Amino acid sequence: MIAAGLAGFIALEAMGGEHLFWHPRSRWLSPEFSAYDYILGAIVALFILGLAKARLPMPAGWLQRMVRGLAGTTFGLYLLHFPLLNFFATVVPGPPDGAAHRILVFGLVVKF
Repeated sequence: MIAAGLAGFIALEAMGGEHLFWHPRSRWLSPEFSAYDYILGAIVALFILGLAKARLPMPAGWLQRMVRGLAGTTFGLYLLHFPLLNFFATVVPGPPDGAAHRILVFGLVVKF
């Protein structure tokens, strides 16, 4: 499955990739919609399934503990800080692309 995923991706890109598929002019679909995204997603899923079934050597115990600790930290950051970031970005007045707005939003998220 790994080889099929890699070969599928290489073949898709060699044939022109995104330019092979039409972009709809419909009110029902987004202008950015393309079947290319779904085909590429299926190829990536095939590759991941192949990796999941592959027998790979396990890293040392200390490396496993470090990766698990970092994974737990990133989950906490996502679970707590991302909603706060979105909340403060909508509550703080001013244009969102301004430097003062960004500094204030990130400062509030770090403080809480």
